[in-house]
Amino acid sequence: ETHHGDREDHALEEGRLLRHPVPTEDIELMPIFRQLWTFAMAVFIGYLVTLSIFPGVLAENLKSSTLKSWYSLFLITVFNLGDMTGKMCPGRYQVKDGGLLFAFSLMRLAFVPIYAVFVEERMPDTAFFIVTFSLGITNGFLTTCSMSNAPAIFNDSKTAEIAGTMMVFFLLSGLSLGACGGWLWIFL
Repeated sequence: ETHHGDREDHALEEGRLLRHPVPTEDIELMPIFRQLWTFAMAVFIGYLVTLSIFPGVLAENLKSSTLKSWYSLFLITVFNLGDMTGKMCPGRYQVKDGGLLFAFSLMRLAFVPIYAVFVEERMPDTAFFIVTFSLGITNGFLTTCSMSNAPAIFNDSKTAEIAGTMMVFFLLSGLSLGACGGWLWIFL
């Protein structure tokens, strides 16, 4: 009998806790962002560039007289092989400097005019394979270095967790804006 009453009291206490949560400490996000902004912008710009080109341009805008309908499939495969290779490289060649990764992401903006010229000039298939592999390998490397190192700059696990969440936000923002940017290729 006492056990049954204890369970009801415990359930009521849990219900009260759920309805009236205990206030947690406020965490300032700006100091965290100020420390990881280079990593966040690197991943944002990286995915902005990548998604503005891949897969839209590779699947829709390019034609090959030799590979015909297989062309876009091969290009997407080459991109994915490059991306996978780039994601494996930080195991051996790690870049932990956010400023350097940010600069690297800005350099990747050059892929947009490169693809624009390649599409306009109808460059040979091999040129597209090389630049597509380069797009993939730089995407994988930049993403892995940025996402793995940004939370690691914080000593306490709670702040590192918030930093990781912020990084995911910037990754998803880059994905979203990059996908929207992919529509601009219609006008080429």
